[in-house]
Amino acid sequence: MSVLLLAEGRCASQKTDFYTQSIEESLIPVRPGVPGSQPFWNKHARCFIYAPAFEFEKLQDAKYYRVTAQPASAGPDYANKHQFDPFGDNTGFVAQGKALVFEADSPWAPLTPIWKQLPVGVVNLRVEALKEKGGEVIGLAGSRWFYKAAVFHGPYNKPAMDYEKSARLALKKLFEEKFVQSWLRTGQPDRQGYELYHYPAKIMGALMVGAAAYYNLSPRPDDAESVLEIGKKVADYLLSISFPAPGPLEYFPPTYYGIKDKSHMDDRRSMMLYAADAGHGYLDLYDVTKDEKYLAAATRIADTYVKNQLPDGSWFLLVENSTGKPVAENLCIPTAIINYFDRLVEQYGLARYKEASQKAVKWIMDNPVKTFNWQAQFEDSTPAAPYKNLAREQACDFAIYLLAHASQNPENIKLAEELIRFAEDQFVVWERPVASTAGDENSQSDFWITPCVQEQYTYWQPVIRSAGIMIRTYQKAYQITGADIYLAKATSIANSITITQQAHDGKYPTYLTSKPMDFWINNVVWPATDMIRLGRMLER
Repeated sequence: MSVLLLAEGRCASQKTDFYTQSIEESLIPVRPGVPGSQPFWNKHARCFIYAPAFEFEKLQDAKYYRVTAQPASAGPDYANKHQFDPFGDNTGFVAQGKALVFEADSPWAPLTPIWKQLPVGVVNLRVEALKEKGGEVIGLAGSRWFYKAAVFHGPYNKPAMDYEKSARLALKKLFEEKFVQSWLRTGQPDRQGYELYHYPAKIMGALMVGAAAYYNLSPRPDDAESVLEIGKKVADYLLSISFPAPGPLEYFPPTYYGIKDKSHMDDRRSMMLYAADAGHGYLDLYDVTKDEKYLAAATRIADTYVKNQLPDGSWFLLVENSTGKPVAENLCIPTAIINYFDRLVEQYGLARYKEASQKAVKWIMDNPVKTFNWQAQFEDSTPAAPYKNLAREQACDFAIYLLAHASQNPENIKLAEELIRFAEDQFVVWERPVASTAGDENSQSDFWITPCVQEQYTYWQPVIRSAGIMIRTYQKAYQITGADIYLAKATSIANSITITQQAHDGKYPTYLTSKPMDFWINNVVWPATDMIRLGRMLER
């Protein structure tokens, strides 16, 4: 059966079952907080697919709590629907329909009793303390606004093209760009033509990965040798600007280059996660060319990671290049580094990195798995206080890791699925998104192509790499559990990518939207590898 038929038809007969299943699953909270035993991670969350529980105050003399959820909408005099703020007073919103009410014995009770009846949309929540069940109100335990998001009601859409063909076209379009072709002439980044070369490890690492992936397509493209040459020139340039030895970050490619005193981003600093992106690029080029200098570059990066690993198993997130000392106390959630170590161990037999990988895994189990502080880790985002800015990438990465090691511990699958539910709950938009307030007019949610996936709390935009990571996660969950709903979710998001691509002349834009916006090379390459992987699985 073709990929197209699988993607649009394999699960179509189960659409109603998936919807019913999704509604029932939405009643189960994602790691609900309990004072003194489980932190409340969702204080800064704006929307929920799964019934939430909130950290509200337990009042003295209160025996019960009345929970009132009032659906709301923008009033007739409210000029801009894009101004809903879950953390503002939202005075322009008015009650819509009947409030849903239940009583509970704690103010942090999950909203499960009313969740199925609560419509998709803006909700004003109040929790009042009662002297006794059904009794008088003695105080307000807490209140907040949020958006109830739509559950999965797919599969969604039909793919505009076969997934691997989609990736092939997107990579071809990327390597035809003038600021990419210029590598062949100069061996240097065209920073005037493409400003984001200021992030070498991330952007140039992605170009190396993309060049190798394009060369490995079958049938091999006619211009594959030329594209591979671009990848090699990028690699050689990146090697030339990597930090010298000896030094705390010796052999690491810089995170920032040509950036001075701009927020936390500065040539004098590095975000520790991003050297692994470049390392994967070196390994991919080595696999194709067998040039030992690329394997050596990759192992030197791994050695520097080992040297900088903290005793508890993680790394400081943002450090000074000259000293290796932290700029902030935030630590890496080191899934990218674990994946990098494990690739060196499993693919190249370099067992010396296994201990460091296992230490990092233990750190994750002891920290974000317990706290659910899945803080965003992006080179252009300032390190934030706990729970202030969550993202889904590391939670998804670790879910994939757990699923890959499911045979070692049956509990791995249960934890992985909980992490997947967290990522979906907070960042996946199946339909009817909460109105966006970020960015310029082109970034508004009116133009999003759904299903889509948001990047992080402080950059609430439907980024294609975020979509690719969810595809990869759902695909792995399907392969390990056999649950068809995971495949339906993976293909639904993949279909959105092909539809968005069609609206952008065959390119993978950075955002799943019909409007032109910023263009990030890594947001072509990594989603392309995810689409190739999904397409080949479906063909098999």
